[in-house]
Amino acid sequence: MFYRRIDDHLTLKLASILDADAYTDLLVRNRADFSRWFGTWLAETTADSERAYLAKACADWAALRELSTLLLLDGTPIGYVGLHDIDLPMGHCEIGYWLDAAHRNRGYMTAAVREMERLCFEDLGLVRVAMHVDALNVRSRAIPERLGYHQDGILRAQRRDEADRPRDEVVYSLLQDEWRVRP
Repeated sequence: MFYRRIDDHLTLKLASILDADAYTDLLVRNRADFSRWFGTWLAETTADSERAYLAKACADWAALRELSTLLLLDGTPIGYVGLHDIDLPMGHCEIGYWLDAAHRNRGYMTAAVREMERLCFEDLGLVRVAMHVDALNVRSRAIPERLGYHQDGILRAQRRDEADRPRDEVVYSLLQDEWRVRP
């Protein structure tokens, strides 16, 4: 099990099949907005498909390959923060996130990403974390930029939008040494 208290109101909790309905509700409620950034996979989201994803995600966390967490505000799910492509021998992973539209601009996701960085660098001993963000997603890009990540580059036509058009992706990274000296 994975559970981390960020502050008196925010918590990260391993998402399990028991959370599939709440997880699906968040995705469906934000489908129009998320589809702009994540493409067409949301159109087929159901509680059953999310149950299957979350069952696999729990097994992946047990094998230290991936971590999928729900961000809870006073016990209510408001978003997702995950570690993808965890590579312990090489010492790196990718952080991904999304947040319910009703809870944006309050610092919740920045706080959650900071907690994931602590997990990555202190607990897992990683040397590098990365974030891959749609180049047009100003809101999501603000998080790595606010946290002092280095912009490594732009992967041209790496993503697809909801109309299946190619989109650029910005890659950010933070090294453990940079994290240690960050204010």
